[in-house]
Amino acid sequence: MRTGTLSLLALMMIFALPASAQQTTSGLQFLKVGPSAHSLSISQAHTAVDLGASSLYTNPALLTRSNSSTATAGYTLWLGNTSNSHASVNLPRRNDTFAIGLLSSVVGDIEHRDQPGEPIGTFDVNYLSVAGSYARQFGPLSLGITAMYLNELLFNVSASGYAINFGAATSFLDDRVSAGAALLNFGEMQDLDIEPTQLPTTFKAGLNAGLIQFSISETDEVPVLISISSDFVQPVNELAADEGRPDLEDIDDWYITTGISADIADIISLRGGYRTGNTIRPISFGGSLMTGQLTFDYAFVPFETGYQTVHSIAIRYDF
Repeated sequence: MRTGTLSLLALMMIFALPASAQQTTSGLQFLKVGPSAHSLSISQAHTAVDLGASSLYTNPALLTRSNSSTATAGYTLWLGNTSNSHASVNLPRRNDTFAIGLLSSVVGDIEHRDQPGEPIGTFDVNYLSVAGSYARQFGPLSLGITAMYLNELLFNVSASGYAINFGAATSFLDDRVSAGAALLNFGEMQDLDIEPTQLPTTFKAGLNAGLIQFSISETDEVPVLISISSDFVQPVNELAADEGRPDLEDIDDWYITTGISADIADIISLRGGYRTGNTIRPISFGGSLMTGQLTFDYAFVPFETGYQTVHSIAIRYDF
C-alpha cells in the first residue's frame, strides 16, 4: 500500500470518533465564520486548502505547507451591524511551524430597554479569540493543534473560556491532491450570568485537488490551474444564533461545501463556492490579486431571504 494512502487512512481514523459526539446547543458563532476572504470565497471548503497563517483557525496541520512566513489581516462586514476582524502570523521552520492569531467580532448598536417602549440607549456585544498554534510534519502526514483563549462581553456581563482545534493533513499524487481533517472549537466557557455559552464544535474532512492545468497562450506564458476543494461538515453541537445575531442558518445535520478556483499565471485567482443543507448563504464568490510578496483578497457572500450581502477583504504578506 502506498505511503500516501496509509497517511490518508491514519488521518481518517484519528478523527472518526469526535464526529459522532452528542449534539447540544451552541453559540459564539463568529468562530464558525471563515477567518479570511479566501475562505469565504470558496464557501469555507478550506480543510485541505493552505490559507497561510489563517489555517490555525481552519486546520492547523496545514501550517506546515507554507514555504515562507506569512502575515494576514482581514476585515469582514457581516450581517446587520456585525463586523469581524482577523490577524495572524506563522513562522515555519524545517519540520514544524508556530503561529499566533487574533479573531474578534463586534455586534453594534443593540437597543437597550428596561421595559417595553422606547430604548434607553444602545450597547455592543464583543467576542474575542486569541490563539497560538503548533504544527509538525511526520513524513507525508502533518499534525497541528491550536489553543484559543475566548472572551465574550454582553452589555455588562462577561465570560472567558478556552477552545482547541486539532488538525491533520496529507498529500499524494505528487502533491496534486491534499486531504485534511479537523475537530474545531472543542472546549468550554465560564458561566455568562446564569449558564455558559456552548461552543460550536465541528468536525470537518476535506479534499483539495488541482484538476486541470492549461495555457491560454500559445507560448505557455499564461498558465491556468483549475482546482476544486470540498468539505464534509458535521456539527458536533447544534448551531443556534446568539442573541442579537440573526446571522447564521440553523443547521443540525451534516452538509457539504465545495469551492472552485482558477489561478491565472500566479497573478489573478477567481473563486466561487457552494454549500448544501439548510442554509441562507448557498453561494459565494471572490478572487485574489498577487503582486510580488503581497496578495489582496476579496469575497462577497449574498444571503437569501432578504438579508444583505457580506463583503470581506484581506491582505497577505509573504516574507
